[in-house]
Amino acid sequence: MNWIRRASLGALIIFGISACSLVGPKDDNLGKRTFGTQLDDRRSAKLIMRNLKAANPEVESMNLAVTVFNGVALITGQANTEAVKVQAGKIAGQIRNVAKVHNEIEVAGPTAMLVRSNDGLLKTKIRVKMIAATDVDAGRIKVVVENGVVYLMGLLTRDEAKAAVALTREVYGVQKIIQAFEFLN
Repeated sequence: MNWIRRASLGALIIFGISACSLVGPKDDNLGKRTFGTQLDDRRSAKLIMRNLKAANPEVESMNLAVTVFNGVALITGQANTEAVKVQAGKIAGQIRNVAKVHNEIEVAGPTAMLVRSNDGLLKTKIRVKMIAATDVDAGRIKVVVENGVVYLMGLLTRDEAKAAVALTREVYGVQKIIQAFEFLN
């Protein structure tokens, strides 16, 4: 039981550190999303899930997640049929503030709770490594982990993206890395 308290405390500390890195003053606005864009992204992700559940009530029992970063939608998880996967991609593409859709849904049964817990731990380890790094601005990178596969999203230069991928590769447990970056000139 003591290890659960330690893990919880560690997660809270990491969450606090990552929240501070997002709020603190920055020297430049290169690659920064405006507050309005962040709101649009959150609204778009919720709208995609709401529309998908309205179109197919079975989605409620599936393990699906939608992440939107700077107008790029990433759909992850497991669906019970190929038709649901296709439908999710179409619905995401119809949202006004979504310019591009990465449909990474697997046709399979939902992952176990232990797998999801491991994904959360893996995401935390990656975020901590990025926060500690000097050549990566963790506040401009969104990390999504599904079944050991790491999806990296962000608005970065090519060098920053390479550094983020290199850091992610160093974390034990990463099965595969999929880049969904938008590149700055």
